[in-house]
Amino acid sequence: MLLFILNQEDFHNWCNKNPIETFMKLKFNENRLRCLYFSAQLGTMSAAGEKLNIATSSVSRQIQKLESELDTPLIEKGRHRVKLTQAGHILCDYYSKRSKDQEELSARLEDVKALCTGNVTIAIVEGFVGGVISPTISEFIKTYSNIFIDVRMLPSTREVIEMVVADDAHFGVAFDVHGEPRIRTRPTIEQPIKAILHPDHPLAGKSVLTLGDLQNANIILNQNFRMHEAIQAGAKIENVRLNIVMTTNSFVLLKNCVMRGDCISFLSDLAVSQELAEGKLVSVRVDNSALSSSIAVVATRVGRQLPSSADKLLKQVQNSLLEWEKSSL
Repeated sequence: MLLFILNQEDFHNWCNKNPIETFMKLKFNENRLRCLYFSAQLGTMSAAGEKLNIATSSVSRQIQKLESELDTPLIEKGRHRVKLTQAGHILCDYYSKRSKDQEELSARLEDVKALCTGNVTIAIVEGFVGGVISPTISEFIKTYSNIFIDVRMLPSTREVIEMVVADDAHFGVAFDVHGEPRIRTRPTIEQPIKAILHPDHPLAGKSVLTLGDLQNANIILNQNFRMHEAIQAGAKIENVRLNIVMTTNSFVLLKNCVMRGDCISFLSDLAVSQELAEGKLVSVRVDNSALSSSIAVVATRVGRQLPSSADKLLKQVQNSLLEWEKSSL
């Protein structure tokens, strides 16, 4: 939809008389607003072009047309990264708020009509995929086959939370979300970090271990997994040096190496729930305060009204986690 203004002089007079009324009567081209918004969010017009699947030159033209229509600069010139002017900030705030209002309206209408359709995006830390999340999603698809699910696997809790806060994901599933006022966590499940071993490992039969017991073992750590720092803190508490022979960003590789019996690792039970249930791995509690305070959560942005399709899946994931927690006690 195009912006219609009779002439520049009338526009300025109108703004000077009543700027709020002016803004309310303006009709913005949706594509141009979107180009400006994502250029600001992502930092460059080329990144916005990739996000919107259009050429960088097209993004630039759309923003220039918007500036021409408003007769005011929206982006500071001569900068490598996009930096908004005051007018640009106003427009981007307007677009963001309107987008969220539209999603909330859609969610309410969807609830009224009891629709079972829609798109759901979930951000999940890799350690959750396995014996709990995978079957939960499979069961959901059987019941609601007309709901499209986009699962984003991410290496760290920080990246999951960034997607949820930016509304790029309806909800996230992660470990150890602390001190984030924009995030609501539900439920909170205690998930202490344990030693993960092959069933035939000499230490597999122990009921409890210390890091000192493991200082001669070959240890593999996931380099992007949140327990890396916890292991280092735990080793400092016991004043021991662990023999870390490999780090990897592949969760599959890590588990496969431990299942061969040559190495051990540190994970929560939830991260290897399927392998524990199948007897391919065992977990042993580690008596160390740095490893006992980990939690698993389902995270949503505070104040966001989820569409009913996303809310249905969120509740199913929550119930599965709570049921798993009860069964593991």
